[in-house]
Amino acid sequence: MRSLEVHGASLEVDGAILGPAFLDAEPLTKIGSRQVLEALPVAIFVTDAAGRITFYNQAAAELAGREPELGRDRWCVTWRLFWPDGTPMPHDACPMAVALKEGRPVRGAEAILERPDGLRVHFLPYPTPLFDTAGNLIGAVNVLVDITDRKRAEQALAEVNATLEERFRERTHQLTQTETELHFSDERFRILVQGVTDYAIFMLDPNGFVTNWNAGAARIKGYTGEEIIGRHFSTFYAEEDRQNGLPNRVLETARQTGRCEAEGWRVRKDGTKFWANVVVDAIRDEDGCLIGFAKITRDITERRKAQEAAAASTELARGIIDTALDAFVQIDETGNVIEWNAQAEAIFGYARQEAIGRSLADLVLPAPKRAAHRRGLKRYLRAGAERVLGRRLQLQTIRRDGTEITVELSITALRRGDGYVFNGFIRDLTEKLAAEAQLHHAQKMEAIGQLTGGVAHDFNNLLTAIVGNLEMLAGLLPPGEAARRYAQGALRAALRGAQLTSQLLAFSRREDVRPEIMNINDLLRETLMLCQRTVGEGIEIELLLQEDIWPSRIDSAEFSAAVLNLAANARDAMNRSGRLTLRTDNVTAGGYGIDLPAGDYVVLSVSDTGCGMSADLIERAFEPFFTTKETGKGTGLGLSQVYGFAKQSGGTARIESKVGKGTTVRVYLPRANGKPVDDVALRKTLAPTAPAATILVVEDDGDVREMIVGILSDLGYRTLVATTGLEALAILEQDRSVDLLFTDIVMPAGMSGIELARRASRLRSDLKILLSSGYTREDLPSRSAQAEFPFIPKPYRPIMLAKRLREVLTGRGEAQAGQAGTSSIV
Repeated sequence: MRSLEVHGASLEVDGAILGPAFLDAEPLTKIGSRQVLEALPVAIFVTDAAGRITFYNQAAAELAGREPELGRDRWCVTWRLFWPDGTPMPHDACPMAVALKEGRPVRGAEAILERPDGLRVHFLPYPTPLFDTAGNLIGAVNVLVDITDRKRAEQALAEVNATLEERFRERTHQLTQTETELHFSDERFRILVQGVTDYAIFMLDPNGFVTNWNAGAARIKGYTGEEIIGRHFSTFYAEEDRQNGLPNRVLETARQTGRCEAEGWRVRKDGTKFWANVVVDAIRDEDGCLIGFAKITRDITERRKAQEAAAASTELARGIIDTALDAFVQIDETGNVIEWNAQAEAIFGYARQEAIGRSLADLVLPAPKRAAHRRGLKRYLRAGAERVLGRRLQLQTIRRDGTEITVELSITALRRGDGYVFNGFIRDLTEKLAAEAQLHHAQKMEAIGQLTGGVAHDFNNLLTAIVGNLEMLAGLLPPGEAARRYAQGALRAALRGAQLTSQLLAFSRREDVRPEIMNINDLLRETLMLCQRTVGEGIEIELLLQEDIWPSRIDSAEFSAAVLNLAANARDAMNRSGRLTLRTDNVTAGGYGIDLPAGDYVVLSVSDTGCGMSADLIERAFEPFFTTKETGKGTGLGLSQVYGFAKQSGGTARIESKVGKGTTVRVYLPRANGKPVDDVALRKTLAPTAPAATILVVEDDGDVREMIVGILSDLGYRTLVATTGLEALAILEQDRSVDLLFTDIVMPAGMSGIELARRASRLRSDLKILLSSGYTREDLPSRSAQAEFPFIPKPYRPIMLAKRLREVLTGRGEAQAGQAGTSSIV
């Protein structure tokens, strides 16, 4: 006769336990968060290598009858333990002590724990030792399964076995098959089986029909004995399981192997489903003939829900970690990685399976900094790891390929038993720092531009007076006289000063230009001869021009000046020997930083094979007057003019260079809508003759005012003067003979030249107006003002002023209102 015993939701037949699958405990660091462990329905203890408890969940405290003191209580010492027969268990024989001593998992060692309240709990321990990456024992995790209810079922089934054996001894082989029905009329047997309510315990005949029914079966399945005895046990299966023959396969498995154990959905009387753990044992007589089946069913729906919730929680935590925008790294007290998310893989280049278990310092820190990291970790542990909570650090790290990056690290420390784990959230600051550097550079260049523009404006006022007076003086002096030569020499010097001012204004984006839709390939071909002449015969120039280059809206003269400046710089960098490459490309940018929005750009790249530039020189290269050339061999305005031209055209300029490898300057120009012009505007001369007219000159600078009046008088105009807008309005109200108002834009006393022009227009609708300034149209407060009045920039030569005045007085200047005047006085 085979022995039949119950172990919780499992059965033991002849000493062989076939119970529900139980997952071996994993190291605590791999299980997940504290919340996940607390949600598990089984008791969990974790100890250090000395057996001191460092972690426990609520289920463990409930099983043990009290909460242990972390770091002090020892599992094998604090509680009284007994062998299954009730004899005391020595401390060194405790399964946890054996696992720690021998460094191996211990399985199947049933024991009894006596709680502080005197209650004894039967349990199965599953202690598993834990090791670090070096193979050193660091503790153990113990999962305890309460089998007290199982023991009650075992006792009941032991009585079933005894009763069956007694019945079978009384019967002989003369009984027929129909007389081998199982009768459970023994009062003692009935009391024992009926007393078990946590399990459905009932018997089946060899064909699977129910022959007996206990109170637990009635509670779990909802049928009374009268309702179910005599019916087939497939009644408890779902329709789809019955259709695919699952009940018959269960009986056949038990018939062939002696037992069938499974989990699955079962159906109650009211149609609701529950998740069941089912064990079916074949019952045979002394001759081995099958006389029926013993079936035990347990409702484990709540346990399954808890397991699913724990799995879902773990999966959710894993999903959150893996989809975080920042890298997440978790290390233990030794500094080894125990968690590593997808963003950490992306930043540092190590796959998760490569990083787990390795030293974080060895993975991401430069070699000279690793020792300091380990010392700091020890210092935190001595001082109390809570002190690192929320700390943010900026440090240099390395990727797998050896490249250095700057990251921001936010650290938190979490207590784990009597120790800590450290969570690090890491953000790659490479792009952020690059953007900040671009912003800083753009702000610095803007500040320099504002300062430069202001200086150039004041200098333009001086040059306007100097150039005008010198030109008038030279015209009065007889040819051949020394005084005339002196005046002409001074005029040439003043004109060179005006060129420098024009370059400064181009850098500060205050130079007025005449932009037109152009094809830069055509301009480069036209400029090629001048470029070759600039760099000399020792340098070969190569043109790499993209076909179908997009048009750009630029000032052709400024573009040519920028190209020649870049060629001159390349010549000096190559020491008049090498290769200069001019390349054009169409580029669609997704945004190249702070100063270049997304869009279509035409890119001019000027590359040389010269000495190259260091990072410090690149940072300052576009600044006005910054030069590495010897004194007297450079103004420092060449690259600043290139930068100013690019910014004024709506783009930007960038420098790429390495010392000893050459330099490339890229000029980005926005793509323009429209077709390029066929040819530039024709230059026309104008004889300095003027129609009879009275002009009111409004200028606060005395020298400039005197020069303008002298030029106008020589041209035959009658002039009136005012130094402020209020003075000018007073003159206009009194003198109706004024034909044209010629005023500077930047004026004192709170009224600008634009406001004066508008008030004068309302006062005299027929009045002609011409504006002037050392700044450009960008000084006008609105775009409407740019289309409102004609304009001439300072400094201007008398012939240019004469031409502009005639255009305005004859009405041709009206159509040109809002267009920029010439940007140079030469």
